[in-house]
Formats: sequence, structure tokens, C-alpha cells
Amino acid sequence: MIKINFYFTIITTLLFSCAFSQSAKPKIKVHLLGTFHFAQTDSTFDVLSEKNQKSILKLCEIVKKQKPDKIFIERMPDYEHQNKMDSLFQAYKKGDPRQRRNEIWQVAFRVAKDLNHRTIYSCDHPGQYGYYYSKIEEYARKNNQIEILNGKENGITIPESSLINEDSLLLNSDLLES
Repeated sequence: MIKINFYFTIITTLLFSCAFSQSAKPKIKVHLLGTFHFAQTDSTFDVLSEKNQKSILKLCEIVKKQKPDKIFIERMPDYEHQNKMDSLFQAYKKGDPRQRRNEIWQVAFRVAKDLNHRTIYSCDHPGQYGYYYSKIEEYARKNNQIEILNGKENGITIPESSLINEDSLLLNSDLLES
């Protein structure tokens, strides 16, 4: 009987150790942050103003609390080579005095530096919007249809949302307001 209990204990121990040693890999968390392109607004929105810098700093603090171990930026790896982004990031970390207005400089580099990241990562969809839009615009100009393209021709319906001055919204609200 003692021999059976001994074998039972050994077999049970082996079974449990095998079952628990093959645990699943932990899932990773992915947080996505979307912003407008800070440098692509009209002159009424000043990303470097005191109000907007406070808002950007608050946003950066929220991101840093998530403790990301990698930060990705919207850049095509083929278009702007990684070494260019790395060089810009290193310049930022060394205190490059130029105050760039884009969201990469204002948010991604700031957060990555504060979290002691060595690099940032480029990723983007390989869309060709600019290529196709320039072709469409070229066609409209050649065929005297630029007013149609710009939504100014008689009979063209413009969505009401297109009439909103987004820059005036940015002027009158905080970056984190919904």
C-alpha cells in the first residue's frame, strides 16, 4: 500500500508540474493615441503657446503612466529611414533648441525621453493618398473642374461637418477635452 501511495504521489506530481509548466504567454497591452497633426493647422493654433504646452504636458503624463515599453510614430519606415528618426530623437534628448511643432517632437519624443527609451519606432500604412490626390487634382485642372473638386460648384452638397473651423475649436478648448 505504501508503494502504491508513493507511485501515486510521484505520478500526480509529475502530471501537475507538466500541466502548470506550459502556461500561456501573457497577452500584451497596446494603447493607441491619435492626435491631429500639430504642425498642420492654420496660424491661429499655436502648439507652442503656454495653454497648449500645458495641455500637451498633461497628455504626456497620462501616456507615461501607462509605462509603454515602445513608442511608435506615424512615419513610413521606407519613407523616412529609421536612422533619421533615431538621429532626431537623439538630438531631442540632447536638448536640441529648435521647438518643432509636430506631434512627434511634442509628444512621442518627450514621453520616450522621460521613460529613458533608446529609440522610437516608425510605422504607417503604405497608403498613397498624396499620390492619388495629386493625380485627381491634375485631372480636375486639365478638365476645368477644380471648383467641383473644391466643393464650390453649383449643385455640390457639402457636409455640414466640413463647414466647422476645426482650428477655432482648438483655440477654444483643451487638447484633452472631448
